[in-house]
Amino acid sequence: MGRRAELLADRIEEGAAGLAAFVEGLSAAEWRTPVSATDRRSVGIIVHHVASVYPIEIDLARTIANGKAVTDVTWEVVAGLNAKHAQDQAGVTKAATLELLRRNSREAAAAVRPHGCRVGPRGALLAELWRPCHRAVRH
Repeated sequence: MGRRAELLADRIEEGAAGLAAFVEGLSAAEWRTPVSATDRRSVGIIVHHVASVYPIEIDLARTIANGKAVTDVTWEVVAGLNAKHAQDQAGVTKAATLELLRRNSREAAAAVRPHGCRVGPRGALLAELWRPCHRAVRH
């Protein structure tokens, strides 16, 4: 399990580094561009959202690893959180977002590395739960 946890931690760091490189190349206009016709949040808001949810996803994975059900995460709740986040972070800067992305992804990677993993009562390793949890709770 240690090797799988290490690979997952590396993947988290690589994904965050790729996103950071993408963000660094954005112009101010691109940063403010809505992501689609149906989702009017800006690219910057979406990137900030990604950066801000690492701790939430780690907490969800820990909850599952400890054998507890996650029942309060519904699409309605997620939509409400996304809307509030977009409103609260409307003026977020690239610099602040990049710092948050780097910090939270580093902490998430540390949480799934072998020394940071916790084994739940059912023997579930945090690293084993991260991917399914991340896929199940889309933002």
